[in-house]
Amino acid sequence: MSIFTSRSIAAVLFGVLVSSVSGSSAFAQEDPSQFRPAKPPVIKEADPAEKLLAEGMLQQAIDAFKTAPAVTCNTHVKVVSGPNQNEITVKAEFGPDHSLKVETPDSLIVGKDGKLNIVVYSIPDRYLSVPYNGSVTDVIESLMGDRFVAGFEIMMRDGEPINTWLDAVTMRSVISPRITGVKEIKTKDDKTISRISVAGNMGSGWLDYDPETKMIIAVHSDMYPIEGADGFFFKMNLKTDTKFLEALPEPITFDPGKRTPVATRAELDPIQRNKLAAGQPVPTLKLPQLDGMMVDIANLKGKTVVLDFWATWCSPCKRGLPKLNTLYLDNGKNKGDVVVYAVDVMERMRRPEDRIQKVKEYWEKQKYEVPTLISLDDETQRLWGITSIPKLVVVGPDGKIVEVINGYYEDMKEKIEKAIERAGAK
Repeated sequence: MSIFTSRSIAAVLFGVLVSSVSGSSAFAQEDPSQFRPAKPPVIKEADPAEKLLAEGMLQQAIDAFKTAPAVTCNTHVKVVSGPNQNEITVKAEFGPDHSLKVETPDSLIVGKDGKLNIVVYSIPDRYLSVPYNGSVTDVIESLMGDRFVAGFEIMMRDGEPINTWLDAVTMRSVISPRITGVKEIKTKDDKTISRISVAGNMGSGWLDYDPETKMIIAVHSDMYPIEGADGFFFKMNLKTDTKFLEALPEPITFDPGKRTPVATRAELDPIQRNKLAAGQPVPTLKLPQLDGMMVDIANLKGKTVVLDFWATWCSPCKRGLPKLNTLYLDNGKNKGDVVVYAVDVMERMRRPEDRIQKVKEYWEKQKYEVPTLISLDDETQRLWGITSIPKLVVVGPDGKIVEVINGYYEDMKEKIEKAIERAGAK
């Protein structure tokens, strides 16, 4: 696997765990290494001779991958966890002089001519581009803060230590894997291969090694039951087809399209680079109300606009909404120089119709008159740099942000009114 793929797979875990355990900061990280087993694992010690044999096989696999003039590696991974499953295919190519290309459904890494380029397909306007002349894994760690994001293919090409690479190839579902044994098995086509068993802090599994080709051809892992998540299970099956070549079938090329290169993750990340601050022009906002009527903030220039970003699961948000409703009524129900909207974001339902229904039920139950807009995808929180709610934003008649208030305060209405005064509306 490769960049962001481990996070995609972890999302399968996250979907199950959130339904079982809510409000846990560890689960919110979407990282299997943050979870805790229901029972501490008892890991048997491998026979010293078997361990030495298995380590030799794994080192041979790394050395062959690292030293081959060219490598192609197509990997398919399937994860099943409760009702959720995810399948991902990754295509990797490595040539001489540190050239490489690794593509997942979500991202693309291309290294050539002394530049490492990282494209995230969901970000249409920018890509990462930095110099490199050594370890690609080290460069990715410096950019992302996590070397495992590089994936096992890049780690093998870099010649990373066995333990680090093992964590990556087991999708971090085993955590600190240790060799517990090795045995010969027969494949369906009657070929003899070696199965290396591993176990760690969070799970166990095995790797199939072909001694003839010096390649890892399959990996399997099972996570232990998770503390606080009754009925949880996680199984991962990985199959990889690797070829060692004298030259790549086609030269590696790179075309970022209309994307602009940037050098840091903060410049790439839409949320990080769009964090709101007073004095900035207001971002794009065009969303439907509950009645389906579209509201475009571009059409509200000349008015002071109050926006309260909230969600149905957010308790502090709910405490602030009655004050927002009063503010709406006090300012003439959006018929004067001050307009007030709630803006529903970050709902956990993915389908737009489910979001609309959830918000509609809550709004009607509370009998709020202030209109609420509904973000039907994640675009609003990216454009507005929203990482937490409640978040209240006051926009002046000139279309620039006057005030950003993060969190809930008992005197929230007074804070908003003072911001409205500074905007020149009163």
